[in-house]
Amino acid sequence: MRRIAAVCVLGLIVGGLAGWAVPPRDMLIVGARTDIIVDLDPARTYEVFTNLIIEQYYDALVNIVIAEGEVVARPGLAVSWEVSSDGLTWTFHLRRGAKFHSGREVTADDVVYSFHRSLSLNFAPIWILSQYVPSKDMIAKVDDYTVAITTKEPVAELIIASVIGFQGICSILDRELVQAHATEADPWANEWLKTNDAGSGPFILVE
Repeated sequence: MRRIAAVCVLGLIVGGLAGWAVPPRDMLIVGARTDIIVDLDPARTYEVFTNLIIEQYYDALVNIVIAEGEVVARPGLAVSWEVSSDGLTWTFHLRRGAKFHSGREVTADDVVYSFHRSLSLNFAPIWILSQYVPSKDMIAKVDDYTVAITTKEPVAELIIASVIGFQGICSILDRELVQAHATEADPWANEWLKTNDAGSGPFILVE
C-alpha cells in the first residue's frame, strides 16, 4: 500500500503559504475553515469536514458510495458480508494483508476494539451506532479475519452499511498503538488521538 504524508493544520493557513509563489509539484493544498474541528479522535468526530479529514487516514469495514445515481455499499476493510437467517447478525470477512500505518496487519481484534472503544467513550455521535448496536456484547470476533455484529432488530443492508461505514465512530484503529498511549486516567488514549493517527488509510497524519 502506498502511503502519502498529509499535513492537517488547525487554523488559518493563508499566512503560512504566503511565501510560496507556487506549491511544490508533489503537494496538494486544500484550503478550508477548520474552526469547527474539536479534535481528531474518531470516536468524537461529528462534523462533515472533520469526517472528511478522518476518512483520509482511517478505513472502515465498508464504504458508502454513489454509483450510477444510487447509494450503495462497497468493500472497505471487509471484502464481503452476509446476514443470518433471522436478519440480526451480520458477519464481515476482513481483507487479509491490510496494514495499519504502523505496519501491523488489521485483524478482527482491532475491529472489535475500535467498536468497543467508541461505545465506551460514548461521545455525541455514538447514537449513530448505538441505536442499532447498543452493547459491546453485540460485537464479537469469530476468528482473526471475521467479525460478527448483532443488531437489536433486523435492518436492511444499506442501513447497517451506512452505520458501520460512518467516519469516524466506526473507523478501525490500530489497537496496539492506541493501547500503547493509554494511561490510567485516559484508558482509551483520547488525548493522544486528538492529534495523532492510528489508522490504515491512504494518507498518514503528520501534523
